[in-house]
Amino acid sequence: MDRVTTEIDALVASLHGRGRLRVWSIIISIFGDSVLPHGGTIAATTLGAIADALRIEGGALRSALSRLAKEGWIERHKVGRNSRYSLSPAGLEAFVPAARRIYAADGPETPDNWTLAIRQRGATQEPEGFVALGNGLFVKPADGKTAADLDGFLLLEGGIPQIPDWVKNTLGPPEDAAAYHDIMRAFEPLADSLRAGAPLSPLQAITARTLLIHDWRRVVLRHPELPDRFFPDGWPASRCRAFVAELYSLLAPAAEEWLSAAPELSDAADNEIARRFRPI
Repeated sequence: MDRVTTEIDALVASLHGRGRLRVWSIIISIFGDSVLPHGGTIAATTLGAIADALRIEGGALRSALSRLAKEGWIERHKVGRNSRYSLSPAGLEAFVPAARRIYAADGPETPDNWTLAIRQRGATQEPEGFVALGNGLFVKPADGKTAADLDGFLLLEGGIPQIPDWVKNTLGPPEDAAAYHDIMRAFEPLADSLRAGAPLSPLQAITARTLLIHDWRRVVLRHPELPDRFFPDGWPASRCRAFVAELYSLLAPAAEEWLSAAPELSDAADNEIARRFRPI
């Protein structure tokens, strides 16, 4: 067995070794990463081929698709005897802001001015668009649009010259930092092999890229969208993003070859894929 096959098998085994597999979440990763750039609709057979490579049983895949359709995330279309699936308008609306974070070249910029909202003691209202700092404090970049919507909050605007450790530790707990390190540690053997020019089949590439983006999506969307200075020293998000971007670029050509062979998927994805993890 060659190195790349061994390394991808280990990644698939790791996926199944984390407890009960959330197949519906993997399907969402596939839609966002591979289906949307290729026209937005995928045949059940094509989706099943990716699932097979991930060792997801057909029954589990069908159950997850049924759940996503019932909850309004995806839509099913009959084409002759075959089924095709696409994200629903609601699913697409939810994915767009997530995709911006997943495929950004860098983490959030640090604006000059911020809005700090202080909640009245005993109140439970959560101000929309703010990040909770704990102790009834919430923050977001200043945009001049918050005052009218936040009755009952004390609002302060200005720069943030210092961020205390208690805020950093609240926003960046050790388990979140460990999740970034886990991605780099798990995928580093595959990255080393590809850097050295190891051959990679199209099916191996789409399998590995799906695993990479699924893990990255789950981690990067877990923590607040704030610059690294809001997190503990040595916060690994930027380093992990750079690693994911590099490995993604190594996997993309062969993965796109596999997707382009599916007749229902369009070939109009080149520019979209090329822009991912690149500065706008």
